[in-house]
Amino acid sequence: FFFVYPHLPLLLDRWNGTVSLPLILIASFANTFFELFPIRLGHLTINDNLSVPLITGMVMLICQPLFA
Repeated sequence: FFFVYPHLPLLLDRWNGTVSLPLILIASFANTFFELFPIRLGHLTINDNLSVPLITGMVMLICQPLFA
C-alpha cells in the first residue's frame, strides 16, 4: 500500500494527524449525498469515481476551520 501511495502518510498533516468526529460525519454525509445524484454537464455525465472524492475533499477543507 505504501509503495502505491508514498505520500499518503502526509495526507493528515493539515489536520495534525487526526480528523475530528464531526468532520468525519459531515464528510460521510457529503459522500453519501453526492453519490446519490449524478453530475451532468449538458449531455455529459461525470463519473462519480472522480467527482465524489473531489467534492468530499472540498467539503472537508471548507468545514475544517469550524472544528479545529
